[in-house]
Amino acid sequence: MKRYEKILVGIDGSEQSKNALYRAIDLAQALDASLLLVTVVDNPAISMAVAGNYAIPPQLNDDLIKQAKATMTKYTTIAQQAGVQFEDRVLMGDHKTQMANDIPEKEKTDAIVIGATGLTRVERVFIGSTASYIMNNAKCDVIIVR
Repeated sequence: MKRYEKILVGIDGSEQSKNALYRAIDLAQALDASLLLVTVVDNPAISMAVAGNYAIPPQLNDDLIKQAKATMTKYTTIAQQAGVQFEDRVLMGDHKTQMANDIPEKEKTDAIVIGATGLTRVERVFIGSTASYIMNNAKCDVIIVR
């Protein structure tokens, strides 16, 4: 069995994603692995709003990216203070397929660490639908943190 060398950490600003980061830091320190912190701004949310005839301000994408980068800064500060090697990315797209398939394949990650549920109340009703999707579709190990 191969040791983890590069660990993908899903960041969404929730308390559970912060817990996932702390767990990933523990793993990285124990295994001398690096972290890849990723948040994905979800395009389908924008599409649904447009399909529902809601007024979307033209700067919405920019605002969402700016907010995601601000959130990511809080998490990168934690990783820096822990002294682990890391990279970070703020991406646009479908967060489920990006986290489960696209990013792990492109970045050659050995494991994914994510929170059990997401930021919104609706997502918390399930074992986060995102966590469930990733767990069932990723080709590498998935660690779900509460």
